Amino acid sequence: MAATRLQAVRKSLGYSADAVIGMLHQRASMLGESVMSRASLKTKLSRWENGHEAVSLPVYQRLFRDIYGRTNEELGFPPEETDVEAAELRARLGAARTVDSATIDLFRRQVDHARHVDRRFGGISLLDQLRNLIKQMEDLLRYGPQRGQREALAAVLVEASTLAGWESLDRNATNQA
Repeated sequence: MAATRLQAVRKSLGYSADAVIGMLHQRASMLGESVMSRASLKTKLSRWENGHEAVSLPVYQRLFRDIYGRTNEELGFPPEETDVEAAELRARLGAARTVDSATIDLFRRQVDHARHVDRRFGGISLLDQLRNLIKQMEDLLRYGPQRGQREALAAVLVEASTLAGWESLDRNATNQA
């Protein structure tokens, strides 16, 4: 039976302690991190896995997460401190990376739909919807969609902004236009 979750995960993956030490060094090298020597790491790994000492340094926690593909909880580490702003930025960058031609086509259809609604019923409730759509596109552009998609998304943003400007003029809101 394993002494700690860290040891249980290593054993469940079928890794030897020497293999893990090699993987830790390899992953640290890829990340540009410096770690203990192989001999020191062998002693530390034994102490960590047998519960004599906690893996307290974030660099080692990250290395274990990376090589084992497990969360802090699964490895028996304390929860990661959550940086709300960093998490939000990662989410926004991730969303911007998903912009593709289908996404741009969807935005373009929403703008075209707004034009049709405006022609049929007038734009009383349309302006708020357009502003939300414009904000979505601006956020995606701010966080950098892939090359080639930026220009297409910017073109749709211009169409939506122009339509919103006309809607504002129809409401006699010249400052908003």
